Amino acid sequence: EIEGCHMAKVSVQKPEEVNILNLGANVNTSYTELSPLPLGDTAILFATMKSNHLVDANKEKRKDYVSRFMVSHKFKKTETDVVDTFQWPLPFLDGQFNDDKYHVGNGCFSPGGDRFYFTRCLENDSNAMTCRIMVSEWSDDRWGKPYELGDNINEGTSSSTQPYMAKVGKKEILFFASNRKLQSRGGFDIWYSVYDPRQKSYRRPQNAGKQVNTEGDEMSPYYDSRENKLYFASNGWKTMGGFDIFSALG
Repeated sequence: EIEGCHMAKVSVQKPEEVNILNLGANVNTSYTELSPLPLGDTAILFATMKSNHLVDANKEKRKDYVSRFMVSHKFKKTETDVVDTFQWPLPFLDGQFNDDKYHVGNGCFSPGGDRFYFTRCLENDSNAMTCRIMVSEWSDDRWGKPYELGDNINEGTSSSTQPYMAKVGKKEILFFASNRKLQSRGGFDIWYSVYDPRQKSYRRPQNAGKQVNTEGDEMSPYYDSRENKLYFASNGWKTMGGFDIFSALG
């Protein structure tokens, strides 16, 4: 943490020139919006509670405040438009991904686009979330009913979340974050499992190792197949505070 403070001082003195734009009130609300996924160049899929008022779980129906997938299309660009402005979002009705009982989010497609992975989460009495990775398969011009991945991915009472399926060489690899205890380095770690397309099965997950994981939390894996690079968030490495973005070569 002390090293992070020194790094932050140096970084503030030599800032990178970047422009960060808020997507606006059509997309963002008082509660959390998460896991944005571009749908081509014209729309964005994301998860949201879509509420700007204080939610009282004892007075409101659960279906009205759980996180669900929504999709927002870009406004058609004119000479006076701001780039990447989005319309009022609509419920994402492809498949049966949204569920009135669960918080859902963290959607991603398989490299071939024929499988859609996401998470369903349920809070306990202390509001801690337990998440499971789900998948839906495209068949006969429609998405099939989502089902939970097996015990090797969704292990016991631990959480498995934030799936990302990528092509690594000639193999399809499922990356995800989990707080399982066996072979863990502490907190949430990045794990990966090789997908067998013939058996439609997932090999025993492996910890991404000490080059990625720490005693803190590592989250939200994303693998860039063009650069062979894994991106992830961590609060266990030297950071400017909280979670920072890191990358590791494959």
